[in-house]
Amino acid sequence: KEGQDESHPGSDEKGGELEVIEEGDADGISVHRIRSVLAAMPAFIDFIRDLFRSFHFKTIRCHLQLGLDDPSETAILTGRLWSIAAFLSYLGADIQIEPFFEEERLEGELLAEARMRPIRIPAAIISALREKEMRSLLKDAIGWGR
Repeated sequence: KEGQDESHPGSDEKGGELEVIEEGDADGISVHRIRSVLAAMPAFIDFIRDLFRSFHFKTIRCHLQLGLDDPSETAILTGRLWSIAAFLSYLGADIQIEPFFEEERLEGELLAEARMRPIRIPAAIISALREKEMRSLLKDAIGWGR
């Protein structure tokens, strides 16, 4: 079509790319929804941070033996879990993950002691809903105001 850039993802061709459209249609993502998500991102990050503040873990200990039917998939999954364990170890957790390559296996122990402040959860929700961008995103997600 005239006036459209063929290299742009929202162009006329649909060669496996996601089509960006102006209004909400089942075949693409509306520009309004993308803008709404991007505008609400800082408020959403604050909401998640406030939720995590309601929990304080005293102790986390985990010992896990993991084996899948394919040794290469066991290695890949174990590597991913080790990266998460390294982050949690930095926060004081004691996590041991042992790959088991001979057969399928999932055995382990988990001990976690935590303290929770439940009053912070509704406070985080109220704080998030005070942000115009979060209210707009929520209304858009549930279909109000269409």
